[in-house]
Amino acid sequence: MSDKNINQELDNLRQRLDRLESASSPDNLQKPASCNCNEAEAVTQTATKAHVNAAGEMSAAEHSEYGAALAGITRGRATIDSTRNDNGFLGCVYGVYRGTSNLRVFSHSSTAQAFANLRVPPRTEAFSIIVGHGAPGIIVCGTGQIIDGVAKYIAASNETTWRPLASPGITGTQLTLFGCNVAAGAAGVNLLRRVALAVRKPVGGWTGTVWCGGGRVWGDGTYVLVRPGSAVEVVEAPDMYSERYPMNVLRVASYEGFEEIPIGHVKSVNFTPIGSLSIEGLPAGKAVHAEKSDAADLLNVIDFENPFVTEDVPGAILVGMLTVTSETKAKDHHVHSFRVLGSSLLQDVVFPNTYYHVSQDLHTMLSK
Repeated sequence: MSDKNINQELDNLRQRLDRLESASSPDNLQKPASCNCNEAEAVTQTATKAHVNAAGEMSAAEHSEYGAALAGITRGRATIDSTRNDNGFLGCVYGVYRGTSNLRVFSHSSTAQAFANLRVPPRTEAFSIIVGHGAPGIIVCGTGQIIDGVAKYIAASNETTWRPLASPGITGTQLTLFGCNVAAGAAGVNLLRRVALAVRKPVGGWTGTVWCGGGRVWGDGTYVLVRPGSAVEVVEAPDMYSERYPMNVLRVASYEGFEEIPIGHVKSVNFTPIGSLSIEGLPAGKAVHAEKSDAADLLNVIDFENPFVTEDVPGAILVGMLTVTSETKAKDHHVHSFRVLGSSLLQDVVFPNTYYHVSQDLHTMLSK
């Protein structure tokens, strides 16, 4: 029998064993699946649109073949927020991970269930992943893009809630918190350090945006890995839009393409927070209304001149809603609405495939 046939037989046997494990689990939580997620071993790994999987940017079919080839060498487990009324990110990741062969996939609706999933026997996997929407220093565990309930997210502010759940440990030698900007800035590194101390193993995350689409899952920016008890230099998030230039126009999506709104035609900007927790110093429940020069200052930290369109979906927390009211020469008022996602993106509400990069300065300005 050829090596290829032997590997195929071994993979089929492992899949049958996984199905038996799933059927015998008390909560029937075990689901055979996979993703070639061998995270970086270095403390930081700089990447632009870098795939989180060792296989690189592959289709779902290619993932499966690669996972079969690696069967027996390395295997991991992932637990994914079970919410499906988000922007599609969670379901997309679940589908990609289930379509590969070296990862066991679980779903959770709370932080307690997430950590419990990472300890379901047999504990033979090499690494663990918690998938949820994120922001600097926080990952949601059970409520999708909205932060709602102290038992459904992991952050420094509710450590007394999640630390007892994490302290029994995890499967494998490393944990990744896979959500947008989770490792960004001082808040991100602080969270990784706290979780690493709780589980007594290295914990990593991405400073940039994490995406899912086209059978792929990947992260932008830097992958930061914190080892328990080690001194780690605070890493500031690479700001994809860090410059602040006076804008002449806002390019907003319309049914005819993109229309340009002169900055002088903007009458007001309003921000309405969503969720029960402050993000990067923004007090919960604080609404912001700005006019004239104050409105222009807010818009200048959003790259409205360079929108980008993608069908890929980000794993970012929905922080709030931003509305821009403008006036035409005929004195007609137009209102454009956007979702503020984490600390780095703005999403058009009417044309949800249209995004804008946001400077970290936006949250500073909204918190004043």
